[in-house]
Amino acid sequence: MKEACRGSEVYAVYMREDFGENVRLYRAARLLGMERYAGHILVAYRNYLHTELPSYQEIALVEENASSDKDPLWTHMVSTQTSAHSSNTD
Repeated sequence: MKEACRGSEVYAVYMREDFGENVRLYRAARLLGMERYAGHILVAYRNYLHTELPSYQEIALVEENASSDKDPLWTHMVSTQTSAHSSNTD
């Protein structure tokens, strides 16, 4: 039995076409302690938020699905938007 438990493989969940579905999927993985299965979603959306301006709907979805004030997707979005805003006002 011990050998069967040691050799487990980790498979990532598939990203969906819909932004909201992916945000909810990532939130569920975080709440269940299964972040390693959905970490690629965080990476993809960090890259997206770094290069694109999110829509109001996307901002609302991220905010509604943040698992805490320290949620990585939420904090990255806030810091990216804050730095983009401050660089535009200089």
